[in-house]
Amino acid sequence: MRALIKSRLLLPILLSLLVVHITYASNDKRDEEEKKKYIEWLEQNKKAQGYAKKLTSLVEIERDVKKSIDYIEKYSPFIKDDMNKALIEKKGADLYLLTGDIPKAQGMYQKSWESYPVEENTESLLLSSIMLAQMGEMEMAQKGIAKILEFDGIESVKFKATFLSGLILFAQGQTDEAIKSFQSIMKSLQNSSDVEMLPEVVYSLYSAYRVKNDLKKMKEYLSLLSEKYSTSIEYRIVQDTDNYMVIPQPISIMTFMKEKEDEGYYIQTGSFHVRENAEYMKKDLLKINFNVTVKEETVNDTAYYRVLVGPFRNISTAQSMLGKLKDNGFSGFITKKK
Repeated sequence: MRALIKSRLLLPILLSLLVVHITYASNDKRDEEEKKKYIEWLEQNKKAQGYAKKLTSLVEIERDVKKSIDYIEKYSPFIKDDMNKALIEKKGADLYLLTGDIPKAQGMYQKSWESYPVEENTESLLLSSIMLAQMGEMEMAQKGIAKILEFDGIESVKFKATFLSGLILFAQGQTDEAIKSFQSIMKSLQNSSDVEMLPEVVYSLYSAYRVKNDLKKMKEYLSLLSEKYSTSIEYRIVQDTDNYMVIPQPISIMTFMKEKEDEGYYIQTGSFHVRENAEYMKKDLLKINFNVTVKEETVNDTAYYRVLVGPFRNISTAQSMLGKLKDNGFSGFITKKK
């Protein structure tokens, strides 16, 4: 059973949780000179005021993800402010995730949490817990979840933590306990404005009752999927009898990419503090004939400039275009939100 859930918690699902801050630079001489200046400053001014800002700027103009990780590993210990240190460590974890190194990503998310163990940073602990589950460390994941639930907490983080807990119970064969968890979160979500997870929770209940071979309950939740969430990916999975999943995907890509006719799929290729850097990337993408926009978004009172390719009408087209982007030297992930 441990191996089974491990096979279901796939890297693309984890990526969908993140606003991953993919680094990018235009590779011109000016950028190389700027990098040298930042590195020199960081070497000479350890623990100085503004250290986190300088390190963030260095990471943002470095296109090589592994070099960006190296900068964060080397210089983040010299950041005096705990909150800023946690933010740059979280950025490092995002980048580790892009390289596919889940253990290192998990360790860095955990480090971010330990640097700033407050309610506002519980998402780092949630992401650490998800990756622990990915690696089969269910007890450690549940300990992280329990810590999250001690806080009054950010509502969406608590919902996801509770849902992940139910999925772990399900994977461990504790189906009745998992059902209680799913039903609890379903009730909470119905009284909340944060309803995007509902199709997946309904699907999880359907899957749990399928394991119990409770045809009456299966029919109940299948009808709910059909009546309220007929455009969801979860409903399509149920319809395709060749793709029944005994264990639903935790915090899946469907949770963050909802099926609405007035929205399309996008590929986020970068997220920057400095708009000029986002415009550099947009310019290069336009040169190879991609439809691209820059979208400003504020997260925790910090402005980010997100580079979005698209929209695409369906996820298969977006996946195809993501492959073409990679062929042209770009990284990214698919998102529904614009």
